[in-house]
Amino acid sequence: DGIEDCVVLSNAEGTTQIVSGVSMAGYSACVIVYPSTLTTAQKTALATVIDANLWAGTETIGDQSATVITAGLSLTYYWYYASTTTVRVRLTDVSVADGYEVSDMLDPVTAVMVTAFDALHVGDGIYALQVGAYLTAAAVPGLLNGVLEFSGDAGATWHSSLSVIATVKLVLGTVTVTA
Repeated sequence: DGIEDCVVLSNAEGTTQIVSGVSMAGYSACVIVYPSTLTTAQKTALATVIDANLWAGTETIGDQSATVITAGLSLTYYWYYASTTTVRVRLTDVSVADGYEVSDMLDPVTAVMVTAFDALHVGDGIYALQVGAYLTAAAVPGLLNGVLEFSGDAGATWHSSLSVIATVKLVLGTVTVTA
């Protein structure tokens, strides 16, 4: 309850390792949760789920914690909240079929992007080839061609894909469509 997305990383090695961009102590687990608005009761419930699913003695890492009582023992479990990166999307160099205008493309392209971003999990990147496959004639009537790009920063850097570390959740920002 309250958790929209979660990823669990593990380091099965006896030494510190970088796993999906996260530094992890040997034989540890890292739980990354989205969103960061959990109540105290939800935090305790999360710690209870972590307790029930980890091997005994597995260290958890993170900057958030909750304590549960299990078999008379007070056990504290740690996790991270995922940060978000807002991604701007643009479809440029658009060509459309006869009877359509480029301006007709914004709403259906935005709907496709909402679906694509809703399917992303914490730590997932986004790729033009993958998302472009959803820009079909059925989903976006009249669209013939275009260049799909993403920008995950406040600047003007655009990419055909965005990769992230395991502690980041990509969220949809503005969508633009231009000829």
